[in-house]
Amino acid sequence: MAEHLPELWPEALEITRQIKDEYSRSRALSAMAKHLSETLLPEALEMTRQIKDKYSRSRALSAMAEHLPELWLEALEITRQIKDESARSMALSNMAQYLPEVLLPGAFDTIWAIQDKYYCANALQGYLPYLGYLSMSFTQLTDILDILAYQNRAQLLDALPQIRPMIIRLGNEQAFSETLKAVRDVCQQWP
Repeated sequence: MAEHLPELWPEALEITRQIKDEYSRSRALSAMAKHLSETLLPEALEMTRQIKDKYSRSRALSAMAEHLPELWLEALEITRQIKDESARSMALSNMAQYLPEVLLPGAFDTIWAIQDKYYCANALQGYLPYLGYLSMSFTQLTDILDILAYQNRAQLLDALPQIRPMIIRLGNEQAFSETLKAVRDVCQQWP
């Protein structure tokens, strides 16, 4: 209702301030970020910065950064500090489509710091469309392909169209055809 009645946003923000559970408060702040006026965003930002749980704070900061791009560096820094690799992976993946190009190398550094290859692959999945913006060595590109293999089959198959340019860059069109053939062979052997 507040979405259609902007005069209710100050009250909605005050109600959000009273939510004790940080995850729920961050979800509320994330949902309302795109609707807040310039006069209310600083108050929402202050509330977000008071959230102690880093995943919840990263989530809300990312939502606000879509409207206040100067927050992306802070959001990425908070995301780096998330200890739980599953949560860090999810936070990185969620911010991928909005993160400014200049911060992509920092995001990739954060992704490579994830020790669990499955979570590293999940984080990488969100950044596949942006690989062309980065200059990467042959070794880095092959490392990405290696990490992506740790996903389940459906995720890997979904990634193939996005990683096609990378495979072609590593080899050629024939290399991509060979990759598809290898995937088909594995699928026949392992249904």
